[in-house]
Amino acid sequence: SGDSPFALPFDARSAGQASLGWLVPNWLLRKVAFDAATAEPLVTLETGRSVTGLVRDAHGATLKLADGGRLHAPIVVAADSRFSAVRRMAGIGAQMLDFGRIAIVVRFEHGDDHRGIAHECFRYGNTLATLPLPGRLSSAVVTLKADEAPEWLALTDADAQRLHGQLPGPW
Repeated sequence: SGDSPFALPFDARSAGQASLGWLVPNWLLRKVAFDAATAEPLVTLETGRSVTGLVRDAHGATLKLADGGRLHAPIVVAADSRFSAVRRMAGIGAQMLDFGRIAIVVRFEHGDDHRGIAHECFRYGNTLATLPLPGRLSSAVVTLKADEAPEWLALTDADAQRLHGQLPGPW
């Protein structure tokens, strides 16, 4: 950690595994859930309508809609984000912890094959990870203090090229 030149490698193959894990993009998880819901004849998807109220009883739940409509169902799934208004209307709490960190993700193409290997560098105050994607693509993820994010987001391509030579590790 910090400024140490040492690395802690994790090699799935030496542990008899094909991989340590897989990165699955959120859009793909959402697509699979959407495809499964639309393939189920007993599921009705309602889009473009806002929920303003929820009443639960022994027979299910009734949703009050912004357009004045109402929907009744034996079950309601609150899948309207991690800040779900529907979850709150149902009286279901959630505990969240803000770590005061921001993750900035950039996709990039590189000349050498990444061989499916991810790298992460833990420094004082921030981390840098490269996560392999199909082909010669990777995602670079910088995690830093929230108040430092505007400076990083304002970097130009020229700034990034200048900083590239200062990065530790194999990237």
